[in-house]
Amino acid sequence: MATQSGTLTPFVEVAGLRFAYLSGWALRADALAVGRGEAVGLVGPNGAGKSTFLRLLAGLEAPQEGAVRLDGAPVDRRRIGFVFQRPVLYRGSVLENAAIGLRLRGRRDARERALEWLERLEIARFADDDIRTLSGGQVQRAALARALVTEPELLLLDEPFANLAGAARRRWRDELARCAAGRATVVVSHDAGDLASLASRVEVMVDGTLLPRDHALAARWRA
Repeated sequence: MATQSGTLTPFVEVAGLRFAYLSGWALRADALAVGRGEAVGLVGPNGAGKSTFLRLLAGLEAPQEGAVRLDGAPVDRRRIGFVFQRPVLYRGSVLENAAIGLRLRGRRDARERALEWLERLEIARFADDDIRTLSGGQVQRAALARALVTEPELLLLDEPFANLAGAARRRWRDELARCAAGRATVVVSHDAGDLASLASRVEVMVDGTLLPRDHALAARWRA
């Protein structure tokens, strides 16, 4: 479990964030700070805006107001690893999917580094298989390998164990906690065990609003 942000210099800073879709649905996050090496959980009901908030942190959506800054600078996607609830798959092998981030950066060791992460996550035996032939849990681990192989400074996880249950879920969240150590991490999950293993504190989002920590509803969600 990571250190509380009060003892860490903020690496991720959110200020006055406002975002709205054409449908009128809007998101508001007045402030959030995540220290380097800290893991923060994000909870709330379905449709509250948690996944959209992660996309804003990743620079995949642009706010109408406010800003997200990484280490005092504008968002740089090269510093971020994102594991989606439904992983984006690229046509090709498991290894090609895991290595794509490094290949796009021109890294000559992309294949070797990706294979190391596939081995760590125990799916290297599928490296040459078409990724579409893998089970949901195996695809989730391939997505984790793809996110971690670039050594991101910020790790964003959207229901990372949605396709795992029981002993497998417990085992892989413990492994992910080790993989995420030293990185700023924001994890969305409905599972209290995930948050207990990965997060040092929990923030709450309801109806598109990131609630202040002293808000009564936020306290009830954390409880």
